Amino acid sequence: MATSQMFIFFSTKILTEPLFMIFIATSILMFACWKKSGRVFNILVAGVLAGLAFLTRYLGWILIFSFVLYFMLDIIRKRGAGIKHLLVLLFGFFLVLSPWMLFNMLAYGNPFGAFLENLVVYSGSSTQSLLQGLYDIFVVAGISGLLSFLGLFVIVKRNVLREHLLLVIVFVISLAVYLVLPHKEPRYLLSFLPLYAMLSGFAISSIPRSNIKNVVKVVVVVISLMSVFSGVINAWNNWDAEMPMLSAISEVKLLTGLDEAILSPSYPYVYYFGDRRCITFCGIPSTADKTECADSADEIISLADEYNISYIITNAFEPSNILLEGTDDRIEKLKSYEMWENPEAISIYRIIR
Repeated sequence: MATSQMFIFFSTKILTEPLFMIFIATSILMFACWKKSGRVFNILVAGVLAGLAFLTRYLGWILIFSFVLYFMLDIIRKRGAGIKHLLVLLFGFFLVLSPWMLFNMLAYGNPFGAFLENLVVYSGSSTQSLLQGLYDIFVVAGISGLLSFLGLFVIVKRNVLREHLLLVIVFVISLAVYLVLPHKEPRYLLSFLPLYAMLSGFAISSIPRSNIKNVVKVVVVVISLMSVFSGVINAWNNWDAEMPMLSAISEVKLLTGLDEAILSPSYPYVYYFGDRRCITFCGIPSTADKTECADSADEIISLADEYNISYIITNAFEPSNILLEGTDDRIEKLKSYEMWENPEAISIYRIIR
């Protein structure tokens, strides 16, 4: 898993994926410890870690849903014997979620208000096809994705599905959910990378001890080294490309107060690095209607007045950069930064009132 180029790339980002992977992997590990020892403490910790995974990324609902589905199947098979352990797991899960649920009750009038709003926002965003989802699986997982499906086959063939049922449930549901999601991003798949690694282990362990297994080991090592090299190069190039944007945001941050917003299509950079509220050319990011974006100087000024905006940061590689070309003297360019051999890739504008 550590040699995945996508993992290396996103590990350099201030995003939730690396932390989510720790929680989901350790939750499944504690579940496995409970299966082996039967200690109630282990299943309690598994629930706590599942709660932390959910709070880190709402995709964590897949993990707790898989836990519940596993125990429901177990309860049916054993005629109620697993109810106690399911309740302990859910206690640990909701114990962690309780402050968040209280906040949701106060803010939304619903203990899961923020989660439900997130679903509504992303279900109404851009729609990608099933083929795009399959392509993303190959890009993110690579050879480990193929080995994962082989690992599923090995689990069924060895008749050990019952022992590894949770792992299979989480893997299948995570892929199914991603394929049907209207809004797809490869990093959503990356969140479940530990599952690919676990299932790949089953596939590799099924290869008989022979010269073929030695060849497979060499191939895996070579591919892993190539993946590491590619991941490091991509991460370095991306960091180098981000420096102009970070420089622009740092400069505008010094020119603005905490109560001011910045108009820019680069929402994550402005919000997380600039510590300022970011308004896109289509409005507030979470409710932006891309069919009603500002496309004239008057509309940009109107948007700036509405959200207390004095500065604009544009990116030449974003469509919004075109909006400011040829605008009147109410919008003044202050400075530009070079990126990818474009001397005016990142530009700072000031609104004159």
